Amino acid sequence: MTNKSWIQYDRLALDFRSNGPQSADQEGTERLSAIHKNIHDRVDSGDLPFLNVHQDEGVWECVSVFAESARDRFHDCVVLGIGGSSLGAQALVSALGGSGMRVHFPDNVDPTELASLLSSLDLKRTLFNCVSKSGGTIETVAQLLVVRERLKRDLGPYWNQHLVVTTDPEHGFLRELADRDELIRFEISKGVGGRFSVFTPVGLLPAALAGVDLSQLRAGISDAVALLAGSHPDQNAALKLASDLHYLN
Repeated sequence: MTNKSWIQYDRLALDFRSNGPQSADQEGTERLSAIHKNIHDRVDSGDLPFLNVHQDEGVWECVSVFAESARDRFHDCVVLGIGGSSLGAQALVSALGGSGMRVHFPDNVDPTELASLLSSLDLKRTLFNCVSKSGGTIETVAQLLVVRERLKRDLGPYWNQHLVVTTDPEHGFLRELADRDELIRFEISKGVGGRFSVFTPVGLLPAALAGVDLSQLRAGISDAVALLAGSHPDQNAALKLASDLHYLN
């Protein structure tokens, strides 16, 4: 093993005395800055809205008010969702969850696992949150239909007070079902895909139910967005990581 503190590979210099690979290509840095500008121009135009979702005051207030009332009524929340409709919320709850409700993520359609979870819960004190951006994700719909019938059977005419949906504001099976069953609905912002939806109600609602302080979370997001405004890799950790991964590829 070499004991040199740095190694030069063609256009890439690995400097072990600092915090990572340093590009030796000024042209590459200029290209990154141009790409960064293009991305932020699209954010400002509304074409890429995911960096601005934290600015929607109404969404944060709505989630906070609902979560506060729900924590008085329910002990558990089960998030029916898969992939981007579940993983971001899992990360928030795992990292920041406090003294709120227990939040469960059956992120698959294994009938044995779902049946075991349902049998372990007091359904009278359980809230289900069904999440799908498209409103038609087959795995999520399958979970929902099982839970819906179980709630109807065990809780009677007030079963729909134990189920909310988070979905597209206008279209999809889930939206139609929510209208028909008179369910409380939370909307996923237009133009925000599932994998970028963690700071919409997709992630915020489970986090708030788990006891995450949304005001502090929002302040942290604002700070992070400000840090991402720099157009040079030395000023922007995300841009630097993209640069390093590009040159290591």
